[in-house]
Amino acid sequence: MSKNFTEITQNNFFPSSEGPSSSVSFLSVSVPSLCEVLFRSVETIEKGLTRSEFSRHYLHADRNYLSVCKNRKREISAKRLILLRQSLRHRGLLWRSIESADHRVQQHCKAKAAAYAELAAYVLWLLTQIGSRKT
Repeated sequence: MSKNFTEITQNNFFPSSEGPSSSVSFLSVSVPSLCEVLFRSVETIEKGLTRSEFSRHYLHADRNYLSVCKNRKREISAKRLILLRQSLRHRGLLWRSIESADHRVQQHCKAKAAAYAELAAYVLWLLTQIGSRKT
């Protein structure tokens, strides 16, 4: 697993199946939505990414898609997950195709490609979970 993805999972961005512990049950702890988790995940790879850019370039949606999901308390659609996976795979392949004589640049490109590929695999896993719930 790449450093970025491991960092995300360790920072509790992903909701646990156990729920909050009894010692903090009196606090109103909000678990981030899947839209927010995916945005933060991509943001760790592509520094400076805005929510509008994420919506337009990765989800192929209106620039306000994340805000609408948040305000209406809706999750990202399966169609948008498919488009996100395609965008992540494409960017991973682009980074993998870059060749350089400089060893550091080559390592950086391979790391970026691996991070995109790993996130694309996670989105594919999410899609399989959505599909298994409907059957």
